[in-house]
Amino acid sequence: MRDGRTRAFEPVPILEARTRALLSSEALTAPTRAALQARLDRRFEPGKLLSSAQRRTLQAACLRLIPEPELVARIDLAGAFEAELAEGSGRGWRYAEALSDVALHRAGLDALDAVTQAQHSSAFADLDSERQDAILRAACAGEAPMDVAPEHWFEELLTAVTEIYYAHPLVQVAIGYDGMADAHGMQAVSLAEVAAQADSLGR
Repeated sequence: MRDGRTRAFEPVPILEARTRALLSSEALTAPTRAALQARLDRRFEPGKLLSSAQRRTLQAACLRLIPEPELVARIDLAGAFEAELAEGSGRGWRYAEALSDVALHRAGLDALDAVTQAQHSSAFADLDSERQDAILRAACAGEAPMDVAPEHWFEELLTAVTEIYYAHPLVQVAIGYDGMADAHGMQAVSLAEVAAQADSLGR
């Protein structure tokens, strides 16, 4: 669904090598290294929350929301999302009229396929990218004829997969984010040094 052309990322094997080199360096504290290493190494088996049809629809939707096929496949964005649903971590809130997270996404994925069957006599995953984008944009705008509030479902799905995607160390390295390199930085500056710097600037 992304408008305009995106930057070209390095091939995943190169990104993975760079990421592993960074994680093994002294640039990260031990807790940060452990957390990111776990994300990098985690693999997902098909869960029991979604049917095979729902999972296929989810995979197709993830590829349109974040159209970076190699990275989305390596991360297994749909698998990570289903695992997050199973863990029940959630976002800590939901719309008052919304279903539970699991029920919302099951219903949303079923409704997405129902819309495409009604409009195109096809499963969502089998549509071309242009038609998939049109249906997702309609859901985003609350205009898709779905059994759940389409804009709420779309918001929840987009937020979740975006958070999972950008929290992954491969993606952070791909976009040049270096905030995980926390071994040397503000923690090395004492409060007294911060106060002295502020005084020197007249603050």
